[in-house]
Amino acid sequence: MTFLDMDARFSNIVSKGQREGITIDDYNVLKQIERELLTALRRTYGNYDYLNNDFYAAVEEMYKKGMSGVLTYEDYLSFKEKTVGLDEKISSYFSSEVAGENEEILYGNVCSVIDEIDYNKLSTGLSSEQLKYIKEHAYLLPLAVANNTHPKIKMYGDNSYMFLCQFHVEHTPSMGVTDLKNLMHCFACHTNGNAIDYLMKYEDLSYSDAVQLASEIFMFDTGVKEAGFKELVAKYQDAILSEQYQELLHKGFDRLNSRGIKNIGNINVEDAYNYRFGMIERIRRGDVDPTFQCDGVKRLVYLNKKS
Repeated sequence: MTFLDMDARFSNIVSKGQREGITIDDYNVLKQIERELLTALRRTYGNYDYLNNDFYAAVEEMYKKGMSGVLTYEDYLSFKEKTVGLDEKISSYFSSEVAGENEEILYGNVCSVIDEIDYNKLSTGLSSEQLKYIKEHAYLLPLAVANNTHPKIKMYGDNSYMFLCQFHVEHTPSMGVTDLKNLMHCFACHTNGNAIDYLMKYEDLSYSDAVQLASEIFMFDTGVKEAGFKELVAKYQDAILSEQYQELLHKGFDRLNSRGIKNIGNINVEDAYNYRFGMIERIRRGDVDPTFQCDGVKRLVYLNKKS
């Protein structure tokens, strides 16, 4: 694309984004424009290194020789040969610098719009509220249970469990999963995150695919059918329905209850465990989560109008 093409396409996408919304295809075009502008800027300024290298090196060489009193006519001819066409090169440099300024302005505008776009919302077609619900109610503990290879899973806190890390080879468990906070952290390799992060890393998925897989495992109806995760869904749902996962939940609840802990941060302990046990029975019955509301994915993000 020429500069004028990029400028026109960028303006059209921004206008459309303010009226109709940005699509994933529009986003990809913006990323392409961003890459091409960055390449153009590097080319524009990178091609004139000789103004700082060849020319100034020749000047410095002449200066040093002149100061030492050994400057000859041959040195002069050599210098003149090295700087031939310098006027044209300088003129070309400044005309390119003007073009580069325009490219820089457009590049900054493109980057600003890309930063404004919520890519997670765009790639999944779900609202911020729906994504938040999935992150909070797609539980990490049964996912880790599904891929556990150690014979015992020990508690190391009120509702935290230690696993052999599933992201690097080790012989002593160092991956902690804190159930009610729904987070993991390996104290050896420092891998961390929530259930979506876990699925992305362990199953090598994109963010949108990990969200969809989590939605199928925990039966949040996003309206997407046959995403190709049938075997993975079965593996993780088997772990949810397993005695081992339910035993871990009972141990966690009993420990908190025995210590009189009713809340962890803004999480009500009894409500959190009731939801988890209810989720197990709901999945056993094959029922979707009635609290999660979605009337079909909408892969659009609207841009704010600039004043």
